[in-house]
Amino acid sequence: MRKTAIILAAGLGSRLKPLTETEHKCMTKVGGMPIIQRTLENLESFDVKEVIIVVGYLHEKLMQQIKDMKVGMDIQFVVNPDYKNSNTILSLNYGLESINREFDFLYVIEGDVVFEKKVLQRADESRYKNVSILEPYNENLEGTFVTLGKDARIIDWRHKSDQEDGYVLTDKYKTVNIHKFSAAFVRNSLMPEVETYIEKNGVMQPMEKVMRSIVTMGNTPIYGEVLRGEKWYEVDDVNDLKKAEEIMGKM
Repeated sequence: MRKTAIILAAGLGSRLKPLTETEHKCMTKVGGMPIIQRTLENLESFDVKEVIIVVGYLHEKLMQQIKDMKVGMDIQFVVNPDYKNSNTILSLNYGLESINREFDFLYVIEGDVVFEKKVLQRADESRYKNVSILEPYNENLEGTFVTLGKDARIIDWRHKSDQEDGYVLTDKYKTVNIHKFSAAFVRNSLMPEVETYIEKNGVMQPMEKVMRSIVTMGNTPIYGEVLRGEKWYEVDDVNDLKKAEEIMGKM
C-alpha cells in the first residue's frame, strides 16, 4: 500500500503563548519530544513514504527544525502565505494540491495532536477505507464531535461553532483529528468539496465544515474508529500541555 500524509501546521498557536512566541506550537515538547517529531516517527513506522507539511507561522525556522530531525521519508513543505487570515480549510487545500505521487491512502493529521503509535495503528489496520479516529465523550473533552450510526458510520460532524444551545454531547464522539482516506475519496469527494466550500464561503472556516457537508450528503461514507484507551491529546493551551504530559508520560 502506498501511503501519503498531510500535516496541518500553519497556525499561530495563540492560545499557547508565551511558548509560541519564538517556537511553533508543533515543536512544543511532550514527553521530551516535539509533537511533530513524534507524529513523523509514528508515520514512518507505518511505511508512509511522503509527508506534506503545510506551514505558515515561523515557517522558515520550523522547516529547518524538521529537516534536522532527519526522518526517513520524503518531506515536502508547502507554505500557506495567508495563515494569519485563514483557517485549516485553506491549509488542507494547499496540502491536497501538492500531492505529487500516486497513493492508495492519505492520512490527514493536525499538527497539535500528540499521540502514541497505537492510535495510528487503529487507522492503519481499520477495515474501513475512509475513517476518522474518535474518542468517546467525557467531560474533559471539547471541540468537534461526531454522531455515529449503528454501523459506525459518521452521520453528523459538528465543529464547536455548530453546536447550538442544548446540543447533547454525552452520546457523541470527539474527533482526534487523525483521519485516513482512500485515494478515490480524496479525488472524487474531498478535493472537490474543499474547493467548492472555499469558493462559496471563503477561507476562514475550519476543515470540519467540509467534513460535515460530506457526511450529511451521504454519498461517500466515513466511519469512526473508536479508541479503547490508546493515548493521545490535543494541545491548544498551557493546561492542555500539562494534561498531555501526564498522559504521554505514562507510556
